[in-house]
Amino acid sequence: MMLLAELARREGLFDFLAGLAVRHADGSAPRLFALPYAIGTLVTIFMSNDATAVVLTPAVCAVAKKAGARPLPYLLACALIANAASFVLPISNPANLVIFGEHLPAGLIAGSVVRMAEVPVLIQSAVAIGIDLGPNLSVTGSLATMRWLIAIRREGENVTARQFLRIGAAAMPVALASALAALLLQARVLGVGMR
Repeated sequence: MMLLAELARREGLFDFLAGLAVRHADGSAPRLFALPYAIGTLVTIFMSNDATAVVLTPAVCAVAKKAGARPLPYLLACALIANAASFVLPISNPANLVIFGEHLPAGLIAGSVVRMAEVPVLIQSAVAIGIDLGPNLSVTGSLATMRWLIAIRREGENVTARQFLRIGAAAMPVALASALAALLLQARVLGVGMR
């Protein structure tokens, strides 16, 4: 993934996509913000949170610079969505694969413990949400977030641990409440219980 991102950056793909996004946003800051957020959600869900951190971050930086906007708010959206959307499918985050029974390195302790305890699927899903959203409170909370930090530094941007915590603390409760509400709704609709 990192090799692909570097090749795309060198070949000017991100600059090209940035031009398209800026034209589509048509001067609207909310629309400019919504584009990377929506794309980041899809990339995270269907590829992985690492893909969002590594591939999308340089593209978003190029979009913000081309639009004449401060890149950091848009780059923070990449990091937050890489973690927040990574509980949707098992493939969205390596920790999910451990929780849901795929055989990855046992170093992902929480996932391994939940799996060995044979807890109900609803609890497994709640743990996955916690594991995936928790990194939004620490810039070193996940491998994807650390890769994101490297990517933004390469683009000349930086965020301190305190800044990341402050923004994550504001964004994460909303994401957590939404995710848990969706999980409970899904459990009711599908009839999945705590047993």
